Amino acid sequence: MVSKPSTELSSWLINQIKSLELTRKRMENLHSNGTIFRRDLEHVYEGIFLKAVTSFESFLENLFIGLLYEKYKLSSRKNVKRVNFINRKITVEIILSGKSYVDWLPYNNVEDRAEIFFKEGLPFAIVDSSDKDILTQITTIRNAIAHKSPHSQNKFKTQVINNTRGLPPENATPAGYLRYVFRTTPNQTKFENYMIGLATIAGKIASYN
Repeated sequence: MVSKPSTELSSWLINQIKSLELTRKRMENLHSNGTIFRRDLEHVYEGIFLKAVTSFESFLENLFIGLLYEKYKLSSRKNVKRVNFINRKITVEIILSGKSYVDWLPYNNVEDRAEIFFKEGLPFAIVDSSDKDILTQITTIRNAIAHKSPHSQNKFKTQVINNTRGLPPENATPAGYLRYVFRTTPNQTKFENYMIGLATIAGKIASYN
């Protein structure tokens, strides 16, 4: 089997994010001209954010598994693997170890898993503390959207909202926070900032050399 460059996966993720960003902009325009209500727009924000996080998790899973059975190959000449598998089926069976699925976020799940299968956990260990902070926030917001439990809502409040100075009350919900324009000239929403973060992190991992 001829290995594909690992950057194909990060490019795929970037294209997914670009598509979601186009949707976001179209919906904002519809809201601006009064075609849709704010609550409709906020539902869209929640949906496309969940889609983006799911796509990032797919990136992590496909790269992790694909590297182990050489469907994908890093540009690095270093051997980063501790073990090699012959196909995806066997690789997945070993990683699952009898479970029906494994979580790829929070990111420490990936780091712990990478320590077992890759030398020094690379390329997944290349993610630095600032990147991990972004992924922690993203995971917290994802959980607050997907699970309406008091625990997930409290974590969103303490780990995200309370750390954002000058946040207007109407932006104190997950969707409202994602719409929050925290930077001007040019304007940038928290959603855009997180999408840039996901694309950048994926690029770092897939481009390891």
